[in-house]
Amino acid sequence: RNCTVADNNAAITNGQQLSRANDAYFEIHNCVFDGTSPGLPLLFDLGGDIAFSYIEYSLTPTLLGSTLIPGPHVFSAPPGFVNPSANDYHLSTLSACVDSGTTAYATLYDLDGNPRNAIPDLGAYELTYTGINEVKYTEAYLFPNPASHIIYVEATNTGTIEVTDASGRIVIFQKTISGSNPVNVSALAPGIYNITIDHLYKTRLIKQ
Repeated sequence: RNCTVADNNAAITNGQQLSRANDAYFEIHNCVFDGTSPGLPLLFDLGGDIAFSYIEYSLTPTLLGSTLIPGPHVFSAPPGFVNPSANDYHLSTLSACVDSGTTAYATLYDLDGNPRNAIPDLGAYELTYTGINEVKYTEAYLFPNPASHIIYVEATNTGTIEVTDASGRIVIFQKTISGSNPVNVSALAPGIYNITIDHLYKTRLIKQ
């Protein structure tokens, strides 16, 4: 889940990213694979008993390998890394990996410790916005998280709070005022919910 594998080199398998043998089965979600040698599949099959593996919501080379089955959200494109020549594999704002993942299998935090967005990015790093989005990010936040009864949204201006479940259904909607805004989440079932504050700042709530 949410792995970035890039610029891989291997003398024996010529730079493939994955290998399997003897009933090995795995599932891949929200990942980025880049840098496989041209003409070689993503998966190198070592032989033995065959087990078909599954990849979904990921950016991969065009060739996957005969035992790696793609879902409908697998695509091939330049990953849009910030500066791979300097080993910086964060995503740029133009990357096709931004907002291309699924919350069902996303990690809660990226490799830098940043929380995943409401629609998570592919790979190990979540894009952190600058400019106006950064201003909105610092002007509103919620605590505690995880929570079981009441959360508090601190805001410096009036706006709205929208809580949606995994299917996108709005389960809580209320206005905000400048200061601390209590939100009662006790009626929600345990799980992960997306929270949008003032239509710009997005985060996730873990309901216990």
